[in-house]
Amino acid sequence: MLKKLPVILVFIDWYKPAYKGGGIISCCDALVEHLKDRYCFKIITRNADLGSTKQLEGIKSDCWVQRTENVEVFYLSKDKIGVFNMKSLIESTPHDLLYINGVFSFYFSLLPLIINKWRKLQHLTLVAPMGMLCLGALKFKNIKKTLYLKTAKLLNLYSDISWHLSSEYEKNDLEKVLGSEGEFYVAPYLFNPPQTEYKTAKKENNLLRMVFISRISPKKNLLACFRYLSQVDLNVKVIFDVYGPVEDESYWNECLNQMNKLGKNIQCSYRGELKAEEVIKTFQSYNVSILPTFSENFGQVIPESLLAACPVIISDQTPWNKLEEHSAGWVFSLKEENRFVDIICTLAKMTNEQFKVYSEGAYQYAKGF
Repeated sequence: MLKKLPVILVFIDWYKPAYKGGGIISCCDALVEHLKDRYCFKIITRNADLGSTKQLEGIKSDCWVQRTENVEVFYLSKDKIGVFNMKSLIESTPHDLLYINGVFSFYFSLLPLIINKWRKLQHLTLVAPMGMLCLGALKFKNIKKTLYLKTAKLLNLYSDISWHLSSEYEKNDLEKVLGSEGEFYVAPYLFNPPQTEYKTAKKENNLLRMVFISRISPKKNLLACFRYLSQVDLNVKVIFDVYGPVEDESYWNECLNQMNKLGKNIQCSYRGELKAEEVIKTFQSYNVSILPTFSENFGQVIPESLLAACPVIISDQTPWNKLEEHSAGWVFSLKEENRFVDIICTLAKMTNEQFKVYSEGAYQYAKGF
């Protein structure tokens, strides 16, 4: 007789084939792929992508869909997302652990906690805040987030749960925000890369092909990239391409305004959105990627860029702080704007042979990780 696997009931706003949610989808998918031989996953999510009302193509709504062995997904249509339906799903789905991705979604974060607590279902509950409670991330939409957290504390929702945190950095920030409520477990989010051969874009003399791949929102700090580029030497040529869904139209308009002010030595283009399976291949067409983010608890695009032999220029607000000793990238404080500018100029002037050290360093570091 086959042993029955423990069941993990997962709540997440978006799940594949959705892709615009970025890291939250990738990290959850990697967790499922790595552990599905030991656990049965039942995932409850929307039948739509981030910022879209259109249903995911080829996906049945409002029923359990078997994606792979031990993995079932319930894709909720918009009109079925509600308190009573969520309550019914939780109560009718036997499970050993409730695993919640994210913090600020009413239906997919807060409501499952309320139902679990008020119905006294006594399930083990694990919340992965996905960097949303890091101090850098809380700078944005602060009033709304503060009210949300105060409500959760008032309802005592976090008193007897456990937290899945990706690093000591995220744990320290969570303690500052919420105190020491619940149990803390620190384990890096998993990475589920495709098999990738070493391939890199040729580094042309006095030209740097640079790319930004991420959601376009204030937290990712794309605007800073245009400030850096406005300060590079006029004899330095940079091709800078931007990929990612526009999450904040007002912020994107600011970016466009700065982009249009750049000198003729800087060629900038917005290339639209990428599906998850297109990201690494896209990175392979560039010399270096840049992400001057205000906060990342993991930063999925960072190891993806490294695996594509595309070294990274990032802020020190991520867990990836040992790149320079592996010749895999450069990590700077956001207060040191001149260092971002200097490294862009230095890299642009490198020959292909000089740059190979960093391409190979990035690839080897990612393979080791």
